[in-house]
Amino acid sequence: MKNLTDIIVILDRSGSMASIKSDMEGGLASFMADQAKLPDPANVSLYLFDAKYEVSFENTPIQGIPAITLTPRGTTALL
Repeated sequence: MKNLTDIIVILDRSGSMASIKSDMEGGLASFMADQAKLPDPANVSLYLFDAKYEVSFENTPIQGIPAITLTPRGTTALL
């Protein structure tokens, strides 16, 4: 598709993110809202990691993405 933007977010959700949870959620929400206003289509993929890796969603049209909430937990794998 012409002029399609792919937004890929790789989000650290380790326990160290607890102190900036609200800032991270607010910043991502603001960024996504700004991107959704642009005339060209965009798809979003969200990947979360701590000691484990998880796909939250992939290639989802920006208008259909759920609210992004951060649930800090665990540790960061050092591999």
